[in-house]
Amino acid sequence: MDGVLLLDKPIGPTSHDLVYKIRRLYGTRKVGHAGTLDPFASGLLVMLIGQATKISNFLLNADKTYEAELKLGEATDTLDHTGRITDAAPVTPLVRRDAERVLSAMIGEFEQTPPMFSAIKVNGTPLHRAARRGKEVERKAKIVHIHALTLLECGETRLRFRVVCSKGTYVRVLGSAIAERLGTLGHLSALRRTHSGQFSVSGAATLEELTAATEKGREEEYLISLDRALTNYHKVKLTPSAGCGVTHGVRPPAIEILAADDFHCGDVVRLVDENERLLALAKAVVDAGETNDEQASSPFELLRVFTESGA
Repeated sequence: MDGVLLLDKPIGPTSHDLVYKIRRLYGTRKVGHAGTLDPFASGLLVMLIGQATKISNFLLNADKTYEAELKLGEATDTLDHTGRITDAAPVTPLVRRDAERVLSAMIGEFEQTPPMFSAIKVNGTPLHRAARRGKEVERKAKIVHIHALTLLECGETRLRFRVVCSKGTYVRVLGSAIAERLGTLGHLSALRRTHSGQFSVSGAATLEELTAATEKGREEEYLISLDRALTNYHKVKLTPSAGCGVTHGVRPPAIEILAADDFHCGDVVRLVDENERLLALAKAVVDAGETNDEQASSPFELLRVFTESGA
């Protein structure tokens, strides 16, 4: 059983807890996900089953969209409401236009230092373990990208916002930075992921729905095929002989291309057979315009090859 499963994560369990639950529901140990969510967060968790675990890196790189609520006036050690209050500060009643101005100024490149309460490993140990022992570990700051930051609601001590950001962005850190620019302290009181790349939480199933489907033998109805999950990548259709070669790790020559989208050097493309069955993901080493139907050399470098059951 192979495919991408969109799960509407409830508040409470960890992402690993849900991997374990999906393993039991689908009867396989080959289950992963394309981007974790904190236990206090809800929303879209892109689960990968079977051969879909091979495409995790291609889905992890996608931009994410979150809706968050920021409580002003208090800082916590986790930067969310599950943590211990570490400091407090007065809050000037928010004026909507001032809050909008602060959010607008934060669009673009944003330097973040990963929080201590995170799964990032330093010297092989997750930061959150050191944090629970009261230790502070030196972390390297990184650049993330805030593509859009929109104010949804504005109250006296709370505000809700929507953010579209690059992978690896900590919305908890962003919330703390927003509070600082508003002249106070703050922490997230709610967080929900609504989109990951092309996927939306509106198309996700709850655990209850998946459990009910499993009892009726209909769990496969929720799976998205690997090819559908990768439609944002250009498609290249190959001859039967080239397709057979690809499944054995042989790069297809240009002469064996039946049809292709307009790809460019460096693009990741989907290699499919004459029946549109996904064979592999590959990286183009030349532009499509530099190939011709007399070329015996291959314009592709194979990245991931799928067996027949994975199409």
